Amino acid sequence: MTIAWGALGVTAVWVVGFAAAPLLTRLNGPQRIGFAYGVGLVWISTMMGVEALVGVPLTPAAGMAVIAGPAAGWWLWRVRRARRTPGVPHAVRHGPVVIGDPLWWGAATLLATLWGIVTVRSVLKPIQFWDAWATYGFKAKVIFLEAAIPSLTLFGWNGSLNYPDYPLGVSLQEVWVSWFVGTWDDVAVKLLFPGYVLALLCLAYGSLRERWDARPAMLGTLFVGGAPAASSTWSRRLH
Repeated sequence: MTIAWGALGVTAVWVVGFAAAPLLTRLNGPQRIGFAYGVGLVWISTMMGVEALVGVPLTPAAGMAVIAGPAAGWWLWRVRRARRTPGVPHAVRHGPVVIGDPLWWGAATLLATLWGIVTVRSVLKPIQFWDAWATYGFKAKVIFLEAAIPSLTLFGWNGSLNYPDYPLGVSLQEVWVSWFVGTWDDVAVKLLFPGYVLALLCLAYGSLRERWDARPAMLGTLFVGGAPAASSTWSRRLH
């Protein structure tokens, strides 16, 4: 159940992103999906920082209202405005239909498999104490438990010099997921990783689709998604 609530928190990032982004209507479908995740993450972390700056407690009740309220209002205003103005067409290269293209579906299946591996690893693989994610997670846990951003999360113990190298953006995103879970959970917050990967793959495919037909666009996206995994596997074998 913890994982389900964490996944709901990650999904809510997309909802906030779609509501907050005024430029999504100028993008094609895959680009919208990828761009919305990034916009949602930036919106959430920025609004949390503003809340902490003005003294609003970083609790689920207060925090979500401040984050979702302006985004929802902005979305409603854009919807009413869009009804009075024509939409801006986006550029998509029209090519062969992909329904009967086994090469396109084969590449898509491989991409889905890679994304599934990332999801499973994010849940099962433990965090190493030297990982940057451990530093982000420690900051997020302090913020979540304190319902504020204490100086410890900015400068560490005794003004540690390395702490400014880990800005609060990722940590605040983890706090957002923890609000949905209801407690701190080291596994649930790692579900942000599959979201990062899915957003990047959608951006890659959507961008390539504007220039190429469906098949080469999907193959290019497979290269973008598969090259880092292949490089990592080959590197481990060499060592």
